[in-house]
Amino acid sequence: MKRILFSITSMGGGGAERVVSVWASQLAERGYDVGIFTYRRKEGEYPVSPAVKRLTIVNEKKEYLAMSYFKRYRLIRKTVKDFAPDVVIGFLQNMQVWMAITTIGLKLKRIDTVRISPWHASVGKVVMQLWKMCFRTGDLTILQSEDQKAFFSKTVQKKCVVVPNPLGDVYEATGKTNFALRATRFIAAGRICAQKNFPMLIKAFAKSHKENPEITLDIYGVGEEQYVEGIKALIKELNAEEYINLCGRTSDMHTALMEHDAFLMSSNYEGMPNALAEAMAVGLVCVSTDCKTGPRDLIKDGENGFLVKVSDVDDMSEKISLVANMDSEAIKSFGFAARSFVTDFCGKENSLKKLIEAIEK
Repeated sequence: MKRILFSITSMGGGGAERVVSVWASQLAERGYDVGIFTYRRKEGEYPVSPAVKRLTIVNEKKEYLAMSYFKRYRLIRKTVKDFAPDVVIGFLQNMQVWMAITTIGLKLKRIDTVRISPWHASVGKVVMQLWKMCFRTGDLTILQSEDQKAFFSKTVQKKCVVVPNPLGDVYEATGKTNFALRATRFIAAGRICAQKNFPMLIKAFAKSHKENPEITLDIYGVGEEQYVEGIKALIKELNAEEYINLCGRTSDMHTALMEHDAFLMSSNYEGMPNALAEAMAVGLVCVSTDCKTGPRDLIKDGENGFLVKVSDVDDMSEKISLVANMDSEAIKSFGFAARSFVTDFCGKENSLKKLIEAIEK
């Protein structure tokens, strides 16, 4: 069996970190010798199998920041060399750049991953150029969506494969069986930031609420205080405080989803939105912007959910009203269709199968 090393900045929070925890644990359980390299350990990390080795170079973040680039290079290269992986799988831009540089000359294969719409990667010009270099020099690139291929040159496209994000166990195991007579309880989830475009969603929901006064929206997520205050001000300006609620963070998103009827996503861009996949797995009627990238891979418009134009308040409002006026049979039909598709496409077995195919390739 091959020796696999995952490399990522940290294992706390975030969708990429959750994917690493699942993939690393699953590969270890299948007999692969697996390690995870992070700069350091931190509290609140995603759990991984005891069979997965953890590799670090510092104990505290300040130690890492105090190091010269040469010392970082030397320690990272030594750590990777000592582990002697057959394959290194890099996650997130900065770590991928470090892996590309520190593994030069080592006898291993390098797989790079794309975890966000590559057109919207928030890095500086220098890091962006180095990141693009990773894909040119790497042996394989794992994408989350077919649409992401268009970002790359035809040469890089030839060594791209799509591997869907794996669902968590609880989402594969349990979905809704009791559906409401009418969809009144809407939910949204994600970091409260510009990317998620909650102002558009709030305006659209307020517009739909005028025709459907029984509907409510719970928004789960946190963000920078100043931005969150702006969202609160918009809700107040629209006199929507009684039916649009900012619920903050929850440690049990699955239960929160199960208590609602429909899920809304208003993002300007994504990679492969875990929140949308999880809502579909629960069996909610889902409405999402047709943004780059991911929603179109999950939602077949009008069959297992609905797609709307990015930043289009009217389009989102119309779809909210459409869902609010569905009868129980339609709600159930869309919910079952969403769950059936996503538990197959993003099921851990399918995700792991495609990952192993990529590694063995």
